[in-house]
Amino acid sequence: MKNLLSFFVALFFLNGAWANDPEKKIAVASTSTKTPILDGIPNERVWENAQVLEGFTQMEPNPGKLSSRKTTVRILYNDDAVFISAQMEDVSGDSVLKELTARDDIGNADWFGVFIDAYKDGINGVGFIVTASGVQSDLKYSVFGEDESWNAVWNSVVDINDNGWTAEIKIPYSALRFPNQEEQQWHINFIRYMRRTREKASWNFVDPTVNGFLNQSGLLNGIKGIKPPVRLQLFPYVSSYYNISGKAKATSINGGMDVKYGLSDAFTLDMTLIPDFGQVQSDNRILNLTPFEVKYQENRQFFTEGIELFSKGDLFYSRRIGENPIDQAAAFRALGDGDTILKNPSDSKLLNATKVSGRTTGGLGIGFFNAITQNTYATLRNSQGQEREVLTGPLTNYNVSVLDQNLPNNSYVTLINTNVSRNGSYYDANVTGLQFVLKDKAIKYAISGFGAVSQKFETLGKQTFGSTHKLSIAKVSGNFKASLGYNLMSNRYDPNDMGFLLFNNIIEKLFTASYNIYKPFGWFNRVGVNGYVTHTSIYMPRAFNNFGVGVNSFFILKNFHAFGGFYNTEPVVTYDYFETRSDFKRYYTYPINNTIGAWISTDYRKRFALDVDGDYRVFDEPGRTRVNCNISPRFRVNNRLSFIYVWSVSDLRNDVGYAVRNNHYYNNMAQGAQMEPADQLIFGIRDQLTYTNLLTTKYSFNNRMGLTFRLRHYWSKVKYDNVYQLTPDGYLAGTTYTGNDSAGNSYYDNSFNAFNIDMVYSYVFSPGSELRLVWKNSIYTSEDYIRNGYSDNLNFLLDQSQTNSFSVKFLYFIDYSMLRRKTS
Repeated sequence: MKNLLSFFVALFFLNGAWANDPEKKIAVASTSTKTPILDGIPNERVWENAQVLEGFTQMEPNPGKLSSRKTTVRILYNDDAVFISAQMEDVSGDSVLKELTARDDIGNADWFGVFIDAYKDGINGVGFIVTASGVQSDLKYSVFGEDESWNAVWNSVVDINDNGWTAEIKIPYSALRFPNQEEQQWHINFIRYMRRTREKASWNFVDPTVNGFLNQSGLLNGIKGIKPPVRLQLFPYVSSYYNISGKAKATSINGGMDVKYGLSDAFTLDMTLIPDFGQVQSDNRILNLTPFEVKYQENRQFFTEGIELFSKGDLFYSRRIGENPIDQAAAFRALGDGDTILKNPSDSKLLNATKVSGRTTGGLGIGFFNAITQNTYATLRNSQGQEREVLTGPLTNYNVSVLDQNLPNNSYVTLINTNVSRNGSYYDANVTGLQFVLKDKAIKYAISGFGAVSQKFETLGKQTFGSTHKLSIAKVSGNFKASLGYNLMSNRYDPNDMGFLLFNNIIEKLFTASYNIYKPFGWFNRVGVNGYVTHTSIYMPRAFNNFGVGVNSFFILKNFHAFGGFYNTEPVVTYDYFETRSDFKRYYTYPINNTIGAWISTDYRKRFALDVDGDYRVFDEPGRTRVNCNISPRFRVNNRLSFIYVWSVSDLRNDVGYAVRNNHYYNNMAQGAQMEPADQLIFGIRDQLTYTNLLTTKYSFNNRMGLTFRLRHYWSKVKYDNVYQLTPDGYLAGTTYTGNDSAGNSYYDNSFNAFNIDMVYSYVFSPGSELRLVWKNSIYTSEDYIRNGYSDNLNFLLDQSQTNSFSVKFLYFIDYSMLRRKTS
């Protein structure tokens, strides 16, 4: 490992010595005293003196080949904004695809995009995309790729004509961050996508074999004498809710505001005051039998946009803020004779959240995030009807601080610290990490690393320390790519008070390799194959854990149908220390197994398209298998209405796992039910069958108004055949414990249902301002009675108590600089 690292370091610096920057196209913006009228038709005289940019080159499907259709772009600027016009020639206007969709959803439509890296670091930038139907999409670029949750306020208008289509775009300076200097020089690129032929072409060629996107931009000169505006933007809102849960009904009216304030030319303060997240999409809840936490997607906009600085090192998982109170079990501990729990909240209320982020002209990114959640109480009632409150979650402060220095050649080094401070006697937590990526001048090779220390500060001065470190060396450009990595996490490393880590106490060695053919040949447009070899062991005690090998491939045909497949194997007996939940004192001997899978995806340009994928896993044990299958047809009725349906099934036969008691078992213990032997670790052999049905419908009235309907039903049933004790060598052996109650029913059988409807009407009545009407319906059940048929289970589910929420939210955008100009 040491010698190999020395070789790559030498190659890193040696390669940088002879590498040259690729030639970049140069655009010059023209100043204009007259503001162009945004009507989608750039025929005004103000455009005539602007430089014509053309000569687009394909990125797909024929990289390096000139675009099949002419595209011309012009750039103007004044004291307020940058203006861009684009003319996209085509066979005719009828050839242009223009599906209407919601904002940030491209759909089946042609589009044109502007991509700006104002600090020329090749890593951080923004993109503004408009489709031929006038739908806007904007995104932010970072080391994590594209962040589509970022939203800016800008203007665009398109027009379809006999020769194709045109677009006019206005990007206010308030939507950008750029250096405070006399003359600007930005990285800029323009991309046109013709959906009919799936041709994607860029003004400055973007080579798919080269690592990075923004670093392959052209240059924009000529913008002089502009000053960063006073960036003060207010998003006040008012919302109203009507909730029905069973027979209980409740109404509420809320108000608050989000604030964006430019502290300087580069730094922005974002605040949410009295936030309201009641309209976010419902979580895809599942039945989790694993020893690992389920990671749910963050849907709250304040915590999804502009968090790229805070996400480095995987130390920030925003769902920790407002999640389950840390001591929710306090309500059960406080129960006395005759007491009942009236309310035990499953989340903590967020009081406010603030983030400051930006980047200096020297490439130093600085980020500061802070959020506060208030005290959370459970409500108990005694036999006399008296109620009292029990603290389950204290006032808590969450903080993230980041210093991120850009280095040449798309490299960077980042220092990040997270801290959670809880009021009272609860423990506090702190994590400090350092991450770096170093690339050679040709951006062909990279060395990356990460190290972190976690600390828990408990009462009486007790502290718990843990650490992790990672190192990898990689070839990141070219048709062939490869990486070799080493990762160690100590048994006490725990960033999960604010981050997300599935497991620790592991040492991993990983090799990956891939080969991609980007240019069409024979029947194919693009082909790729990749593989991996991984070896893991337990850090404490030092013991072998797992060894795996896998290969994956994909093929995109010239008619844009695609298919692929994969094969994974664990060819030796391995040892699972996690499933036993025994603090790594015991392990389960995991059998040799092999997995094979395949998928197909038809051309999405067609009104009807189909996705199918599946895999089959077989174990070196009689009758033990796993089958997964997903079928997803999609139908576009017209440019306004579309349907997507996903049907999934997962069938595990003779699966082996830790037997977790359910409430039925605990409730019957006092009635003389059989006790689990205290000195035995009980595993069970079980069958688990899971169905998921997901229907999404979208209807767009126009490019600013739409209706979406999303229905999801998840049903997972687990039936235990028998239970066994785990022997010291990790195998299953017989036990006198049956795991059944007096009626012969297993304590561990479970049937879990999650049913959700999210229906949203959205109207963007002016840039940045929106009216949203939302209906949310939810039903969750968990029981130990297993229903055999899907229809019987569904009928039972729909008879259960459900929660309905009807809400309306009015959000208005106020831009101080625009308001001041109008007042003047």
